[in-house]
Amino acid sequence: MMRLRLLLAGAFAVSAVSGFAAGPASALSPCIHEPSGTHVALCVEEPGQSPVTLLLFSTNTTFAGVKEPGTPMSLDTPDLGADITCERATSSGTLEPSGVSTGLTASKIVVTYEGKCEDSADSAECEVKEPITTKELSATLSLLSNGSLDVLYKPATGTTFTTVTIKSKTGFTCGSSIERAKVSGFQLCEGLGLESEPDGTFQLLACAPSGSEMTFGGDPTEFEAAGEGSLSETAVKEWLWDIISGT
Repeated sequence: MMRLRLLLAGAFAVSAVSGFAAGPASALSPCIHEPSGTHVALCVEEPGQSPVTLLLFSTNTTFAGVKEPGTPMSLDTPDLGADITCERATSSGTLEPSGVSTGLTASKIVVTYEGKCEDSADSAECEVKEPITTKELSATLSLLSNGSLDVLYKPATGTTFTTVTIKSKTGFTCGSSIERAKVSGFQLCEGLGLESEPDGTFQLLACAPSGSEMTFGGDPTEFEAAGEGSLSETAVKEWLWDIISGT
């Protein structure tokens, strides 16, 4: 079972880091915890070492995540009369620990939504084309004064997150029908900490409608979802890791 130790209440929850290629722990420098600092650092700890030392991880590493089972995923656009929901979501990307200069960012993020995607506002007459796959996204990770983690998602280039098509089902007329409409803007999400399961320890992330600054087809829209992730690289499943305020 992987163990995770938090220095602060907030920890990385976009999805969990995987694919570590750290090499010998002796090649890594100690993490310096600075509660009042402005920099964010990714720290790792090799298990079985005494005394315990958190080490600064400075190599890019991939991550993967999934929508948390049983949680809502919604893109609600009242002016259009549409509320898109999907059962499943998967994500991947690269976490970039850049040290003291710019802190911690994530890039090459792609999220795919699929599985019974529908316009829940008019599911009888409307059909949502799936899968819905985002453009390449980036994210900035920030630790707040209370220790919680904010993750701000934006398109890597331009303003478009994704495009969505809603069409009429055969024999019906869908009032919210729209072809390849752009979802544009940014989304702020919040890290919720850790959850232990028999198959591992998971980081959680919640994206609330209050964090949405987006439009769908030009109309204001609100996004809601929850995700989880865990370390997946076999060689490092026993490594502890944390995101701290420090260098």
